[in-house]
Amino acid sequence: MSSAPVSGHRPDYAKIGLRFAPGCHSSPALKGRGFLAGKIKKAKSIEDVIKIADLVLDSDNPDIKLANLNHCLGMFYVSEPIRKLVHTRWLNLGLPKLSDFAPYASFCFRAYTTFIIGISTGAISTRASNVIDLEYIWYLPFCWIFVSSDILHKRLVPPFLRADQEFVDGTILKADLGNIVRDWKSLDENALEERRIHYGSYPPEVDGSFTHKMYKKYCKPRSPYCGDPLAKFPKEKRQEIERNIVEELNRKLKPYRDLKKD
Repeated sequence: MSSAPVSGHRPDYAKIGLRFAPGCHSSPALKGRGFLAGKIKKAKSIEDVIKIADLVLDSDNPDIKLANLNHCLGMFYVSEPIRKLVHTRWLNLGLPKLSDFAPYASFCFRAYTTFIIGISTGAISTRASNVIDLEYIWYLPFCWIFVSSDILHKRLVPPFLRADQEFVDGTILKADLGNIVRDWKSLDENALEERRIHYGSYPPEVDGSFTHKMYKKYCKPRSPYCGDPLAKFPKEKRQEIERNIVEELNRKLKPYRDLKKD
């Protein structure tokens, strides 16, 4: 995953901070909490910054939990009528933490809070494209593998990974895919047909291949005849078989489609 560069514009990070976490430094719930300011001054790494963000986001203080909810609603530009519904639901549920109340919104808000604190401590640079690059991290909860060559992603994504997720530098994946292409091109027509029949689009078992390692970890095991069994048939026969399969599927699905129309 690569990020589009932003040319000719340098964001005002102070304004961005106010936009993404309005009042984060002036909230009554945080006033007088010198320990937080002290920790921010000492923060040197992304990991340090995440710990500080989590101190606020994991707080059991009702005022701080409300502030987190309001800041998150502001980040997403939630309209006033929807805000009232959200507040009502939050109150009815007993003032839960944002992570329990809205897990995905909490994930995004945690990333932004880390970013804002990171900017203020110098742990994250003020590079113009960082704001847009940060938003790619919103995809993280929905994937197994996050690929990027971006500097911010290399630093910020790994600490946010779940145990079942992977991060890989884009240059490593690019080189690996090049090796796989060369391996395919080295096969003659007979060997290529055999591979398609047995393994389809599964990557070859190349030593040290990141792609093969990830397929082995996350996909159905690579085994003989798990590929494209139609590859051994002539083109006309394959097309006939495919038409028959589609017709049979449509026949079986017709009652459900008719029911949906009603």
